[in-house]
Amino acid sequence: MLRVSRQGLAVVASISLLAIASTAAEAARLAAQCQTVKELGQVHCDVRAFDYLPHEQLLYSSVTVTRGDGRTITPQSVELFDKSNLSSVWLFLVQETAHPKDSVRALAPLTRAEGKRRYGIAAFSDRVQVLAPLGASENDIRLAENKVSFRQDANTQLYYATKDAITRLANYTIDGKPAERKALVLFADGRSDSESYVETQKKEIADLAKQKNVMIYGVFSEGSRSNAGNIQELVEATNGVRINCRSQGAPRCVMPSDYAGRFHDYLENGLVLKFAAADLPDKSEITITVNYASAPPARAERVSVRPGPQISDLPWWQQPIEWANQNKVSAGAITMLMGLLVLGAAMMAWRQRRIPVQGGEGRDDHERTERHDGDRPTVITDGDTIIMTPTNDRNPPQHIYGWLQFLDASSTRVPIGTTSVRIGRHEDNDIRLQNKTVHRQHAVLHRTPHGGFTIQDLGGSNGVLVNNKRRQQAELTDGDLIELGEVRVRFFSNPQPTAH
Repeated sequence: MLRVSRQGLAVVASISLLAIASTAAEAARLAAQCQTVKELGQVHCDVRAFDYLPHEQLLYSSVTVTRGDGRTITPQSVELFDKSNLSSVWLFLVQETAHPKDSVRALAPLTRAEGKRRYGIAAFSDRVQVLAPLGASENDIRLAENKVSFRQDANTQLYYATKDAITRLANYTIDGKPAERKALVLFADGRSDSESYVETQKKEIADLAKQKNVMIYGVFSEGSRSNAGNIQELVEATNGVRINCRSQGAPRCVMPSDYAGRFHDYLENGLVLKFAAADLPDKSEITITVNYASAPPARAERVSVRPGPQISDLPWWQQPIEWANQNKVSAGAITMLMGLLVLGAAMMAWRQRRIPVQGGEGRDDHERTERHDGDRPTVITDGDTIIMTPTNDRNPPQHIYGWLQFLDASSTRVPIGTTSVRIGRHEDNDIRLQNKTVHRQHAVLHRTPHGGFTIQDLGGSNGVLVNNKRRQQAELTDGDLIELGEVRVRFFSNPQPTAH
């Protein structure tokens, strides 16, 4: 039997839109995300309206769920979205090449810390700069608003920045759980320097946002470029909202007068319903219908039910715990193996010895710890960095084609002894960098048939910068500066490779 909370019969849901006029005869459209919670044997559906209806018409009388075969499922519970009990998070992403600094002052009335609301601010041109992380205090948000700069002639990487922001929203947790509602607010004009990949990138970003249940607000100024349609497509794909601001004299976005009052209504509306997973056949789509007291019914049709939650959707630190809960036998075996490995490592520790390693030019030699691991490469530890040189004692390199010199306190210089060198955080890389901003497989160096070297980005969000410019692939010249996250190295070539 349907159990509706008391609030559902007495509270009016806030699901109005700012810029769309409507008549009493129009029905709202619904956006819905459903997933199976197998521990509870339930399907949980998050339902949100994204069309305007007068407030007095939004008192719902009943909710029905219909299977693909036409059979009706009776919800076990229906509750209105309540910001005091359910969490919502907004990340404001400002394109520095699109919006003057004064425009960001419009954020002040939008970031009201009420209930379980959380906010963050980031800016981007050729890279993303987090000015106030998600969950920052209201004072930190105010300070961050003054840090946004206006860089009219800078490069801009719209899709890289948008993907980074969606990922941050998806990974953010409140009280150890992902936020129930997530929104990305784009102050941007849709321009990106990687225009040749625009269609592919738009689809990738839209699919990622829908998968992570992130709604996109698009904030446009009167002077937006013609490619503002790129953002409009992202807004439509995520059932988001477009907000137009107007200029007054100097370049500046002035929001509609009711913008602040209704800003949160886009995300904090609708309801959460639950029904028994046993009532739903495998791989079925459902239709959710909300019947209002004085308005036509609103429907979300062909809603897929995800078989989640997926381990990959959890924060990284929860993923191994959830995997262990689902695979107790395998987890026990791995635990035993890890114990044996730790014991073996302790027994081999006495074999480690201190040796000098070549430092940078004009510097004294520094001591590092060298570990021999059979046929594995020599491992040189240097603080947070583990440099696995592409060589070992049994098979020294025949030639040295160049060097990578790390621009840290040690100025460690690592020889390049092979024609392909993998760099990243994972232990299988030729050069391993234990820095949290470096990806598991971050980049690869290739020697060309003509004797030069190229570096290729392997697709991580932090990317590869060569001489302060983000590059997917670049040909290297002697003295080039390479940045992999926070790690900075300088490339030196050896035009006439010498035997080691």
